[in-house]
Amino acid sequence: TDWQDEAINPAPIQDHSISVAGGNPNAKYAISGGVFDQESVLAFRTYKRYYSRVKTEFKIGKLTIGQSLIASKDEGLNLNFGNNLDLAYMMGAAPTMKVYDPTNDSGYAGPQPSVTGVNNRDNIIGRRDMNRAYTWNGKLLGSAYAAYKILPDLEYRLNAGMNFGNRRFKNYVPQFQMNNRGSNVRSLNTSLGESYEYLLENTLTYNKVIKKNYRVNLLAGFTEQNYYTNRIQGTRRDFPSNDIQVLSAGTGVFTIDGNEAEWAIRSYLGRANITMFDKYLITATIRRDGSSRFGASNRYGNFPSLAVGWNVDQENFLKDSKLISGLKLRASWGQLGNQDIGNYSNQTVVSTNSRYFFGADALAPAAVVNSLGNPNLRWERTTQSNIGVDLSFLQNKITFTADYWIKNTDGILVRTPISTVTGFARDSGPYQNAAELQNKGLEFLLGYRGSKGELKYGVSANLSAVRNKVISLGAGTSIINLLENVYYSGTFVRTMPGLPMSHFYGHISDGIFQTQAEINAHAKQTGAKPGDVRFRDINGDGVVDANDRTNIGDPWPNFDYGFAGDASFKGFDINVSFYGTQGKQLYDAQGVYLETMQGEWNNKTTVLNRWKGPGTSNTLPRAVRGDTNANNRGQSRYVLDADFLRMQNFQVGYTLPQNVVKKIGARNMRVYFNGQNLFTLTNYPNYNADTLGGLGYNDDSMSPLGFGVDTGSTPIPSVYSFGVNLTF
Repeated sequence: TDWQDEAINPAPIQDHSISVAGGNPNAKYAISGGVFDQESVLAFRTYKRYYSRVKTEFKIGKLTIGQSLIASKDEGLNLNFGNNLDLAYMMGAAPTMKVYDPTNDSGYAGPQPSVTGVNNRDNIIGRRDMNRAYTWNGKLLGSAYAAYKILPDLEYRLNAGMNFGNRRFKNYVPQFQMNNRGSNVRSLNTSLGESYEYLLENTLTYNKVIKKNYRVNLLAGFTEQNYYTNRIQGTRRDFPSNDIQVLSAGTGVFTIDGNEAEWAIRSYLGRANITMFDKYLITATIRRDGSSRFGASNRYGNFPSLAVGWNVDQENFLKDSKLISGLKLRASWGQLGNQDIGNYSNQTVVSTNSRYFFGADALAPAAVVNSLGNPNLRWERTTQSNIGVDLSFLQNKITFTADYWIKNTDGILVRTPISTVTGFARDSGPYQNAAELQNKGLEFLLGYRGSKGELKYGVSANLSAVRNKVISLGAGTSIINLLENVYYSGTFVRTMPGLPMSHFYGHISDGIFQTQAEINAHAKQTGAKPGDVRFRDINGDGVVDANDRTNIGDPWPNFDYGFAGDASFKGFDINVSFYGTQGKQLYDAQGVYLETMQGEWNNKTTVLNRWKGPGTSNTLPRAVRGDTNANNRGQSRYVLDADFLRMQNFQVGYTLPQNVVKKIGARNMRVYFNGQNLFTLTNYPNYNADTLGGLGYNDDSMSPLGFGVDTGSTPIPSVYSFGVNLTF
């Protein structure tokens, strides 16, 4: 069985939408709706969305009022369920195991010693079918505004927004058998949740032209945003049949859980835009933000900014230039705040769901600290400076933009690992304003547009290079983070001053020991045998141990680039775009798992070229059960180049002539073919080189202290679509 071929398949996508718009200068309306239906390339994953929108605006003298209302409903099967754990089982499954077996009540085969040997990886097709997780989401997003002209140059605007959501989840696992895999009990996990978000914005705008050469735009405002969510969850086992999937039908122990949370932000803001002679531009802003996620003493932060521009092309010495069509110089400085740390991180969280044993039969309720709080948390502050230039030549046929920026982030909010000797879990340490980070970069964009008769065309290219460096970790010298995952062993990622954030930390692998004589001549490496990986003695103390770990790479590319082109001729049009990155590295935790040669799962074909005797391999170690050398420890041979070039988009279309369109009663008709992610050029061996990794076991989420560890990313699908745009 080719498990990748069975689990990853072409999937259809349907996207239907319709819109109607009309009105007059004093009353406008727009109504739209649609259905989006997508199946995943991974087995037993689907997503469907229904949506509608109504938008209106009315002008009554000095008053303008309007509203927008969007209603949507989502339905999903196995969304965000399984993640890299599914990939691990899929790639590690035995090829001798069948997909289906009618002798099992599930209809699926599973691992069994007579067929799969010691391989005990699940049949991922059956696993997803028998363990289905459904989600239903309903959303109502609306906003209403009123703008009133108090004076010809003075306007007050009130904007009120709301976002209501509800979510239902159900995961029912029937009683089933897949050889030595299955479930002997029927269980149900279901939950209901809802959320409410409100936004209120009050702004006062003064817009004045003074003696034709001066334009002033002043704004003052007050905004407030509130969010509330709650969830209730119930689980139960032992159902009489698979047909009745409600909690009250179960006879087993009933478990109920729930939570609620809320947060709020209050902001005061001011902005001034000044334009002089259409040449000199000044923008100054100030905002004061307050967040409920911080304690009372650090709740508010002030964030100013200033930007200036000079339209040099408006000066007399350039106005009549035939070469230079436009020249603008720009410079800016500003600060922004970040409060995205989750709710109640400034408080220690205690759970009362735990139990404690007093003797064999005494079970008592207990309280356990889930995570430590920090009442002294404050706003994370980012200060960015930028200088840039915008150039155009030959009546704007050639355009060029360049920017250089420096971004310093102080007081980075991060949950730092904590020593387990404290009695707490490693990842339950408090959030801290623990670090200072600097990013700086260059960005370039070059474009050309031209025409010849009815042929119009354009090309563009962009390049950006970003460097990051940790400036400070406060009182700490380094943070070493262990990303534990399903792929056999953990990976260490280190962050320390003077180096890029989240660099890979481990041993430098230096080939394979071919003979015992090589082992004897090397620094002491406990447990090493011929065929094992040789590691460098970095500190030269004659012993290879944890003190010889060092920086072995990082996931930050040298530069990103892209280029695009478009053209149109008569009714035909075409556009194409590419995106790539150079100098990027990823830690192949997936390869660790699939090249272990000692676990109860399938391996890559690369292991066929493993060490089998002196001179047979200097890259892959021997196959051994009970690896005394820890050949799969964190090391440089798993740090792989992840450069790639991807064709992001390709579209070709044709707009039918008016004399043809009018025959069907339409104003305009265009047919097109669109392709996304049509191909990727890369030497990276896994599914997706364009990933920053994940936290590990069954989790694709991100941690700023764990970028770049590829624990398994789903393949990026190529999407082919045909469409028709009709206007009546």
